[in-house]
Amino acid sequence: MIDILLGGLWGWDGYVTSRGMLGLQAQLQVSGFEVEAFTWDNYKQANAPIIIGYSGGGSRATWLKFPIELMILYDPSPSWQMEPIGTNVKKVICYQNTSPMMLGLGGGVAIGPQVETIMVSEQHLLIQYDQSLHNRTLHAIAAMERGHV
Repeated sequence: MIDILLGGLWGWDGYVTSRGMLGLQAQLQVSGFEVEAFTWDNYKQANAPIIIGYSGGGSRATWLKFPIELMILYDPSPSWQMEPIGTNVKKVICYQNTSPMMLGLGGGVAIGPQVETIMVSEQHLLIQYDQSLHNRTLHAIAAMERGHV
């Protein structure tokens, strides 16, 4: 089971502003995974061992306190809402944007010993469509499923 936390300015708009993450959801489902998407304002509904968050969904993912095997953050935002990654999270991959170019959104930093940071430089709204990042995500999830976290 995988939960995706969408971005958006108000939460409810995530299904429109996070189409790239919904595309990732479809790719995961084709690969045989059960995936549910939530808007960032409904982050408390997430309860899967794999959490993927984009933008506001990425920052809210860092607020989750239940056991998480793998957390993948796509340009989490706003950066000031990021929480240090807790011991409840086994592994984190953060696609940290060095130049989000989106009026202060993006560029969140994940902090914790279990964090692997992948530096990217891409417009904040476009990072969610980056197939190379989706491929990395798919690979990381497959590796975790095989027990190679």
